[in-house]
Amino acid sequence: MSNVASWIDNNSNFADVYRNILHTSLCSQLGDNFIPNKALAIDDIDWDYALNCASFLAYSTDDAHQELALRIASTGIAEVKLNDVLKARCVVILDSLQNRPSIELAKHKEYIPQELLQQLPTSVKLQWFKNTISSRVVRSDGKEIFTNKFQKQVWDAAERYDWVSVSAPTSAGKSYIITQWLIDYLLQTTHSNIVYLVPTRALINQVIMDLRGAAKGIPDINITGVPIQTSLEMGKRNILVFTQERLHLFLSSFHEDAPQIDVMIIDEAQKLADGARGVLLQDAIDRCLNDTHVKKIIFASPFTDNPEDLLLDIPDGKSKDSFINTDRMVNQNIFWLSQVSLKPKVWEASVWHDNQEENLGIVELPYTPSSSGFKRLTCVAHAIGGDNAGNIVFANRPFDAEKTALLLKDLVENFELNQDVKDLINLVKHQIHPKFSLIKSLEKGIAFHYGNMPQLIRSEIERLFAENKILYLVCTSTLVEGVNMSCKNIFIRGPKRGQSNLMPPEDFWNLAGRAGRWGKEFQGNVFCIDANNPSIWHDGQPPSRRSSIHVEKVTDKVMSRASNFADFIDAGTPRDVINKNPDYEYVLSYLVVQKKRFGDILNTPWAKRFSSTELLKLEDALDNFIGKLEIPHDLIIRNPGINPSWMDDLLQYFETRGREPEEYMPADPSSMDAADNYGVIFSRTYKYLNSSLLGPSKRAFVLGLMVSEWMRGRPLSRLISSRVKYYKDKNKPHNIATLIREVMRDVEQVARFAAPKYLCCYSDILRFYLQKIERYDLVEQLKDLGIFLEFGVAQVTQISLMSLGLSRTTAISLSEFIANDEMSEADVLEWLSKEGYSDLPLPTLVVKEIDAVLNIHRDEETISS
Repeated sequence: MSNVASWIDNNSNFADVYRNILHTSLCSQLGDNFIPNKALAIDDIDWDYALNCASFLAYSTDDAHQELALRIASTGIAEVKLNDVLKARCVVILDSLQNRPSIELAKHKEYIPQELLQQLPTSVKLQWFKNTISSRVVRSDGKEIFTNKFQKQVWDAAERYDWVSVSAPTSAGKSYIITQWLIDYLLQTTHSNIVYLVPTRALINQVIMDLRGAAKGIPDINITGVPIQTSLEMGKRNILVFTQERLHLFLSSFHEDAPQIDVMIIDEAQKLADGARGVLLQDAIDRCLNDTHVKKIIFASPFTDNPEDLLLDIPDGKSKDSFINTDRMVNQNIFWLSQVSLKPKVWEASVWHDNQEENLGIVELPYTPSSSGFKRLTCVAHAIGGDNAGNIVFANRPFDAEKTALLLKDLVENFELNQDVKDLINLVKHQIHPKFSLIKSLEKGIAFHYGNMPQLIRSEIERLFAENKILYLVCTSTLVEGVNMSCKNIFIRGPKRGQSNLMPPEDFWNLAGRAGRWGKEFQGNVFCIDANNPSIWHDGQPPSRRSSIHVEKVTDKVMSRASNFADFIDAGTPRDVINKNPDYEYVLSYLVVQKKRFGDILNTPWAKRFSSTELLKLEDALDNFIGKLEIPHDLIIRNPGINPSWMDDLLQYFETRGREPEEYMPADPSSMDAADNYGVIFSRTYKYLNSSLLGPSKRAFVLGLMVSEWMRGRPLSRLISSRVKYYKDKNKPHNIATLIREVMRDVEQVARFAAPKYLCCYSDILRFYLQKIERYDLVEQLKDLGIFLEFGVAQVTQISLMSLGLSRTTAISLSEFIANDEMSEADVLEWLSKEGYSDLPLPTLVVKEIDAVLNIHRDEETISS
């Protein structure tokens, strides 16, 4: 079959027929303003011949052949002019590719009749049943799951091996099959603990909801994203969905032995190569492996070329498997759009095929875009996307996203404002600010989405976009960072990673992978605007060939030059070097922990992969470094990513400053002087721990005010109002839109990242100092502020509400009507059942979220009883 497929692929007749099918397929995606170079009639295509060829290509083991078959079958099934016999053959080909969601989509769109499958010849029906059996897995509760080849491979590997690393495109269905396997694993146990690591907070809630949906009807399963001891329910089957920061918080909450973790899932495992957070992720995995003796671990990454490298340090006696799958379930098209010389309204559309650029025709814009990148992006996007749903526009920064959304708003003409969007507008007014630009853009069916926005608002935007209730969604890099959001069209111009670096191909393809919703679209499209402008693309032009990601852990990069890192340590870990290379501080902290854990660096699992001569030099440098430390080892473990010598500096400050120890104490968030107190502490951490985000002194006091209000559970709108008032009181010029973005950025970067990181470290060092001077009365008064900062609340009741699955927005809104601030989860559930909430003056979306969460808990109680 492979030989026949190769012969077909190299046949000139087939090449001509396929080119016509490809052009027909591509031109159908370019909207009403597109004028093709030549008219292609569906009747001109020899579909009988094309489908004969596709039936051979579908059985080839070559991914390129299968992609040809997918294009032919999905194009044919969507063509209304083809008769039922030809469409039945398209169905058979899709089934051979194990792509039944596309068949269901064709039935849903009424491209094929519901009874078409019953009309298939007997021999074809037998093949259908054979494919059904080969692609089916059965959960322990009897539920049948139908998989594609990749998903079946993941399931089988997870069943057989201890360590598994898998790589596949974004649209291959990794998250779905891992979720189903996890539920099956839990069904086979009476109690177990699973850690599911995701790269961003934005993904925590999404994964939790997916897991709860898959676990519906199964008793004694606890799924949570709150990193506290009580989140782990003894005697139940627990799934803990954390970022690496939350996993560290969770493990640090156990002052003695950490609980047994049975399975770890590392989603977006390529993030191990991602700077300082990559080191933190590596440290979290290692800490879990060593402290909790994990039985099974699964790494999942999108289209990496070396998944096996993530298994290099597997412990002795553990089995492993790794594999790459490049199967496509949806056709993905990369279009290049370039303005025709001297004709600003005329844009040439082209694609790459057979290693050359092919011009398809032109797109005529109704308006003349200026030289502004924003206008060029929005005018071309709307000329193709029109007033239709399913469009994502990529923006580099939150400011860019807001401006792009407002420009799109002026182009959309036909949008009927629905009640769901009205409810979202009311929530935005209530929770952020009445002048937030999202309100204006939503009125025309345009939303924007970036990581600093409140969870409830982001989640509602994602839901409305998935349900086609908004037309365009302008996204920043949150789309690359793992938010599981797909679309029909993505529009990109000059994409960047961060503020200034042009986006490398690996990020581009991760972004492009969001185009094409398996089971919702037959094709996904990526439109590269101004493709002929070399200054806005990483390699002078948009990528034309899909390239995989090569993952190299940050720690491995440093260890490959271990003698250089040893020189850095011997030089006293200079601050200016760390400021230029922030990864170094995290690697230093990681190595100190590894040294203490294994006795010698040469005893670590990864040492065998590097030069022993260089590692011995690093060993000597670490010995000298650690020998000078007074700070205890457990504090270094609890505070990953902070230079231990700087922790020593802060300890010496406490010991030599000569002040009363009460003056060093962090205030309770509810106290009147909390803002000033935190400002002073931030200044100290800025000076001694190099916490650049918390200083210098003037900024430290502004942030002290914000952090104190954040921990008191103030809504975001209150924080924004306080910042506006501060600027007014100081007679400083300000812009409302800019201040809103600044506050949301400070909440994420400071209140939820820098402040917990450095305040927790400050408190740990202070606790050690107080114990040394035997001030145990003050030790007892020290509060663990990490959880309060992570979630932005200061009451047990609010934590309990969030533990149920409610967002901070909803938890705070509800807590304003609950007098008792020490209620447990059970107490909160009882209060909601008895007191009611539907009559309270709460935003509609807040009430809907409470309804949804309570329904889940009622279902769980019913199943348990």
